[in-house]
Amino acid sequence: MVIIEGYEGICTCCFEPIRDGGGFKFRETGRSFHSRCVEKNPNSYYIKLEEIAARFEKACQEQLPRLITEMEQAYSIPILNNEAFNQDNEEVIQLYRKISQARDF
Repeated sequence: MVIIEGYEGICTCCFEPIRDGGGFKFRETGRSFHSRCVEKNPNSYYIKLEEIAARFEKACQEQLPRLITEMEQAYSIPILNNEAFNQDNEEVIQLYRKISQARDF
């Protein structure tokens, strides 16, 4: 990994360099974004995915169904298993399944 002085990484939303102090992460191990990108594009693909992943890490059982519904709406997840959709949206499906399996019935 190349580190450039004065920059902390690349924004996952706009793919522009992030100056030191100008970045935002929903979770410590998550993707980096410009703070302005998060404000302007709160529902963009990766911003929404990171935001839901961060909420899942802190969620209690009662909040999990809401996260699943939110993912279904945000990513138009099909009701029936769709291999093409799953391949095109691997990270979304991985998180969706992780949340679904975490629920207690």
